[in-house]
Amino acid sequence: MLTYFSNSYYKYHHPSSLSCTKYSNNSSAITTLMTISNKLLIAPLLLSLLLLQFSEAVLDRQTVNSNLAATSYSPSPKLDCGGACKARCQLSSRPRLCKRACGTCCARCSCVPPGTAGNYEACSCYASLTTHGGQRKCP
Repeated sequence: MLTYFSNSYYKYHHPSSLSCTKYSNNSSAITTLMTISNKLLIAPLLLSLLLLQFSEAVLDRQTVNSNLAATSYSPSPKLDCGGACKARCQLSSRPRLCKRACGTCCARCSCVPPGTAGNYEACSCYASLTTHGGQRKCP
């Protein structure tokens, strides 16, 4: 069998595992083989780096998705509306009406502003609820 490597390099393989080799230009054949072997070594290295980068990206995406899923489906801690409204309405002249309105707002917004009055900036939802007449619903 005669195998062609370059213009000046021929190698003859005999079936009895004895080989005869003819070199017309020894240095150019070695240079050509080294260039080919260097390219063959670099290609798998680049391919493995690309594969590693891709697998890390997929792993990061799965981690982010699982973190989002964990935060999306986990119920937020429930606020004790009764206790929060009792503290909010303790100085009111009509405590039962205040607690009832506060309880409705707390159930919708899941927050009650601190203190006995004002501080609406702490809970924007609580501040945005109004009655049919346009007045603030939440005390």
